[in-house]
Amino acid sequence: MHIQNSIDLKGATGKNYTFDLFSKSAQLPENGGIYILTYCHPRGHVAGLQVNTLHIGTADNLNSAVADFREDTTMQEKSWNYTGIISLEEKDIRLEYLQDLTGAHSHFPGYHDPVPINIKSNNISPEESFL
Repeated sequence: MHIQNSIDLKGATGKNYTFDLFSKSAQLPENGGIYILTYCHPRGHVAGLQVNTLHIGTADNLNSAVADFREDTTMQEKSWNYTGIISLEEKDIRLEYLQDLTGAHSHFPGYHDPVPINIKSNNISPEESFL
């Protein structure tokens, strides 16, 4: 699948947060940050990518936190295929950002209507796009 390298989510305050986008099977950094589990699919030639959020969280180790979900049948049933991350070590700032994001998107966690996003155009390598 042709996929972008990053997505932007808008928080309740109007601030944009840029998440780097990885396939669900990708090795993630082992540092702290915020992550979103998503189901992504193309909307058409010009329309770009449709991103449906499934879960959002924070962790001291992004790779370990997301790895725990790989065995979760609920996430598999919800078609989780991509993970967005913001690397951020400062816990206070992570919680502030998470509160802003969940304030704007109060349906986290869970599968619902797509969250409005802005897509930044870049490509993930073909190896990373296979799940």
